[in-house]
Amino acid sequence: MAVALGPEKLDTIRAAFENAALIVEHRHYRGGHSPDHCSSTTSNRSTEYLRTKAKPGDSIWCWRLEDHTPSDNALT
Repeated sequence: MAVALGPEKLDTIRAAFENAALIVEHRHYRGGHSPDHCSSTTSNRSTEYLRTKAKPGDSIWCWRLEDHTPSDNALT
C-alpha cells in the first residue's frame, strides 16, 4: 500500500503533539462515507492510524484541541 502522508507531514503532526492535544479528521477520497475523527494527547495513536488507514487522495485535517474547546463553550 502506498503511503498517503510523507515523512515530513507525519513529522509535522508529531511535532504538534509536543505543544497540545490534536483533533485529526480523515476525509476519505471517493470513500462514500463521512470523515473519521480521532483526538489524542500523544502522536502514537494518531500517526499509526494515519499510517495504516490513510490512502493517496485522502484529505487530512488537524487542529489543536484547546483551540476548539474554550471553557466558555462547555455544555456542563
